[in-house]
Amino acid sequence: MAAVRAMLTRVAKLEAARQPRQSHFVRAYGSFEAFEAQCREMAAGALDRDFPIDALARWEADGTWANAQGRWR
Repeated sequence: MAAVRAMLTRVAKLEAARQPRQSHFVRAYGSFEAFEAQCREMAAGALDRDFPIDALARWEADGTWANAQGRWR
């Protein structure tokens, strides 16, 4: 019975490792959409005009963050 429990523990770890990594935005705000909404709701001039929110949204959608995080760790 102990061997079965040990195997189930190993399987659970393997399954967790296969999950895509969350971006920093998802960890901090719950979702990228929440981060984006907060940024877009800021008063005019609160962000620099060249703030790259559109690029960040694209990177979140296409998996750039997940790929980059895999290389950083």
